[in-house]
Amino acid sequence: MAVRNSTTALTSRARKVASDQGYGALRSAHRLNRDHGRRLTIAVLLLPVCAVVFLSMGWRSSPWSPGSSSVAGLIASGGAGLVFLVLSVILVVPTLRRVLWGGARLFLFEHGAVAERLGSHAYVWPYENATIRYVCWEEPWEGDSRDRPQVWVRFQDGEQICFDGYGRKDREELEAALRTLGLSTEPERIGPLTVTKAPTPL
Repeated sequence: MAVRNSTTALTSRARKVASDQGYGALRSAHRLNRDHGRRLTIAVLLLPVCAVVFLSMGWRSSPWSPGSSSVAGLIASGGAGLVFLVLSVILVVPTLRRVLWGGARLFLFEHGAVAERLGSHAYVWPYENATIRYVCWEEPWEGDSRDRPQVWVRFQDGEQICFDGYGRKDREELEAALRTLGLSTEPERIGPLTVTKAPTPL
């Protein structure tokens, strides 16, 4: 069978794991959760902005700046600025690497699947060891609600991973993966849900 979406290259880790598990030939490859990654990046990039703001406030409260000084203001604002600065150094570069890598990868083979994301361990399962649901829940949003289509994969040990279809390209890829698996592309509507109750996208 020809591989669909060959522009999503099979990674060396996925190739090795699938070979070790005897999953057979690759049937399709998909880039997923890209929209989720972009939203996460925006949140992380706010950290250096916060660091600059609080460090500036700390400087204005210091004895070395013109105007009145405040030791308490220096400690509070400067301390917060340093915390944001440290978090920026720790989180910004890895997050940018993940976004440049392009979200999660899902590789569907003849007898099993491999899902992975840069900087995270791979999820590997034969098809008989997982239950796949294509759902659409309603997320409260700005006084109204919006649809959140997602694919939930639950393993036999109870662990669950999620592929998000909020972005148009992500949803198209989700439905392409479902067709490869011979599953319906019509989501199961499960009503209102909060983000904390839904699985976190891989």
